[in-house]
Amino acid sequence: MGNLPLLLKGYNTDLNGGSNTIPGITTTASWQNVFDSGRGDVVYIDGMETGRPLFYAADIGLGITILVSGVQVIVNANSGDFAPYAMPGNYYLTPLRQPGGQTLSLQAIGSAGNVHGFQVLAYYENAYDTPENRAKLYVSKLKRRWQNNTYNVTVAAKFQQSSTFTVPVGNGNVVGVELLCYIQTGSASSDAPNALISMYVNGVSLFENVSAVYGHASCTKPQIFPVKINPGDTFYFITDASNCGAGVNLGLGARLYFDETN
Repeated sequence: MGNLPLLLKGYNTDLNGGSNTIPGITTTASWQNVFDSGRGDVVYIDGMETGRPLFYAADIGLGITILVSGVQVIVNANSGDFAPYAMPGNYYLTPLRQPGGQTLSLQAIGSAGNVHGFQVLAYYENAYDTPENRAKLYVSKLKRRWQNNTYNVTVAAKFQQSSTFTVPVGNGNVVGVELLCYIQTGSASSDAPNALISMYVNGVSLFENVSAVYGHASCTKPQIFPVKINPGDTFYFITDASNCGAGVNLGLGARLYFDETN
């Protein structure tokens, strides 16, 4: 288990970066992409409604259909089914074991005045997601158990890379990672779902293009991903905030969970 897995990737454009479905969709929109090759099978798919404020509100949402290799997997859903806070405590990920390279398609039907967009989330197979490895998250030793690593995103632009962080030495291995998102003063609540975050460890992606609201405390989707990151490894983040408002002010990053070793 030496290779780092691609834990989660968001898809919201075609292969050329066109037909972006993050902004509000007021008519119809569609795109076709492919699952990544060389990173294992896709084992679950899900979605994230973007533009959604962090509270319940009356609105129409989008009609959503997701296809894999031309097969309709999720049909006539409402984007509100995939709101960040949907079904707290009982969130259902759609199981799907498909190899990389399979075609992924989205069909979205909007209406006048709609402010919501959408991205498809693909969960890739993770060899570290076992009962034995998950148990390492719940030891009770008195030591540093977890720490946050964040940076501020204050410009509505595409490529915003953080400084490089280093996993501390002498505190054991990292056995879990969780995305973080803080909505700071002046930022609209819709900036969190509309920003896209990626995380790289030793240059290898763990998360790619994921709606940043995935890391917000209000989000009820699965949060802590078992993994193995070694002391001294380096990591950084890249954010695309081009779909956010001019006053975007987000604290983004990840929480690292340590095992009981030193």
